[in-house]
Amino acid sequence: MCGISGFYSKKSVERDIFFHMTSKMNHRGPDHSDVMMFQSGDIFVGLGHTRLSIIDLQDRSNQPMSSNDKMVTVVFNGEIYNFKNIRSLLEDKYKFNTESDTEVILLAYMHFGIDFIYKLEGMFSIAIYDKGIDKLYLVRDRHGIKPLYYYVDEKSIVFSSELRPIMSFPYFDNTINNSSLYSMLSLKYIPSPNTIYKNVYKLRPGTYLEINSKIEKTEVIYWDTIEEYKKNKGRVVSAKEIEKYLENSVVKRLMSDVTLSSFQSGGVDSSLINALIST
Repeated sequence: MCGISGFYSKKSVERDIFFHMTSKMNHRGPDHSDVMMFQSGDIFVGLGHTRLSIIDLQDRSNQPMSSNDKMVTVVFNGEIYNFKNIRSLLEDKYKFNTESDTEVILLAYMHFGIDFIYKLEGMFSIAIYDKGIDKLYLVRDRHGIKPLYYYVDEKSIVFSSELRPIMSFPYFDNTINNSSLYSMLSLKYIPSPNTIYKNVYKLRPGTYLEINSKIEKTEVIYWDTIEEYKKNKGRVVSAKEIEKYLENSVVKRLMSDVTLSSFQSGGVDSSLINALIST
């Protein structure tokens, strides 16, 4: 499952405090936990990760992961189903040190820039710090399968896979969002992108944030479910095509260097998936 956390701030944070923040997610990634910290001018940056090893189980694939020149660092939660295809586009240009999808994300960003996200197939939340241009990118997958929260004030952006690390940030403002509280009491949930806290938000699915050294954020929608539906509205798909899509989808999700298992509720959907796994 893994967990990511970090900050981009004009206020310094002690390493021990940041490591403690990240350790709030050890249940998401019991195999390894680490943080990296940087300073660029008056900006302090931290990236943290708790790892559940799935692909390339060796220590070389631990995160945070940096480029050879230490200019780009990434933390990532999820799986990139087509990472081997993307890797094949880069192998003539870069030397790979691991077999992981994390390194593919790192080198794909270095080669294509932030537009690399259009090439990704998978479920993911990604944070990339580019020291060369002094920017932080936060990226969430198209359907929001992997969670990513962020806190923002005038001097800091703090992000995490869960709320608890953000709440442990030394300068966190825990003011309750009254509108969210009303939503929770009336609707039984809090509509995205809001959370129970006034300055904490869920990054929208199919969206990335670009944060610069002035702590200014730009939100970019790179994929929209409704727009994609409009493009394909009225398209006729045969049963054979649907079967092929299902088979391909299941095969991509079986990629792992550890033993896989599946949970079956007994419904048609889970029974169909299990049947495809067993073929």
